[in-house]
Amino acid sequence: MSELLKGICRLSVVSMKTRAEGTADQVSQLLYGEHYEVISSQREWYKVKQAYDGSVGWILISQHKTIPDEFYKQLCESDFQICVNLSGSIQLAKKKINVLLGSVVPVTSNGLFQDDQVTFDGASKLYSEKMNFDQLSELLDMYQGSPYQKGGKTIFGIDESGFIQQVFRIGGYYVPRTLDEIRYAGNKVKGLEDLKCGDVVIAGEKRNQLGFVYLGDGQFTGVIEGQVRKISNPEFVIEKIDIRRFMV
Repeated sequence: MSELLKGICRLSVVSMKTRAEGTADQVSQLLYGEHYEVISSQREWYKVKQAYDGSVGWILISQHKTIPDEFYKQLCESDFQICVNLSGSIQLAKKKINVLLGSVVPVTSNGLFQDDQVTFDGASKLYSEKMNFDQLSELLDMYQGSPYQKGGKTIFGIDESGFIQQVFRIGGYYVPRTLDEIRYAGNKVKGLEDLKCGDVVIAGEKRNQLGFVYLGDGQFTGVIEGQVRKISNPEFVIEKIDIRRFMV
């Protein structure tokens, strides 16, 4: 961490690209307050690695905000606050910034953002405060109807793994960024007969993978047919599913 340039997202959302080109596919996004390391540069682009989940992608240098190494370390070690409203707003250095559900917001009690005058208009919770399933269900409902967007992490566009990760992240549980990673994370559940509310089912293989969160009574939710929605009693190919439990 010593010599790499450090940064923090000070915009509502920043697109992370697969290549240093505006037309490249989006691999993920940075939400307000998420921090990262710059690992290389090319023309007007920085290649960055997000601190929270290790996601790597290219962002425009004009969307980068440099922070000192000490601040980056403090962010990594702090129990951050996370926005639990569909949207909120931050007044930072006399500039208003709209922030979205899942954004990292100022934690003034820990001394973060101490060099700026900051106010936050919205509701938040500490990441370490774990939600129960009833609370998580409310979060799942907030994302219902969100359209599919490759690499997306917001209610305005989200992909299969982004939906699962963001809901559990806001709920206080660590989940990796991709379906490939999710299907080997958490605790393994033997089979569908052992499902509990909040379990994650990854179905299919490689490029045809889908991810679902189990709601109980045969209902699941996930990004299905272009949007986040609920589905009852889907037919799974038993040999091609992995069930993981993060709420323990």
